Amino acid sequence: MSDASYLDVLFTKGADGTASCTASKSTKSMATVCYRTIPLTSEDRKLRPDLRIGIYDPAIAKVARVVQWVQQMGGMGGMT
Repeated sequence: MSDASYLDVLFTKGADGTASCTASKSTKSMATVCYRTIPLTSEDRKLRPDLRIGIYDPAIAKVARVVQWVQQMGGMGGMT
């Protein structure tokens, strides 16, 4: 499944050419699915907002750009 997700309060570090990402309960890290690119069930529809409202909302516009990139990379065509 390909989702556009928002990750909040993550810590990154890299050493010797390696990188890691850490989430923690104590810092209240969280991940939120913003858009479900490939819906599999009827419940997935709630994770597919109308991305056309991105012309009014910069956050939705950013999600729309990520979704478009994912769909292009996956050969899925345009947004639906």
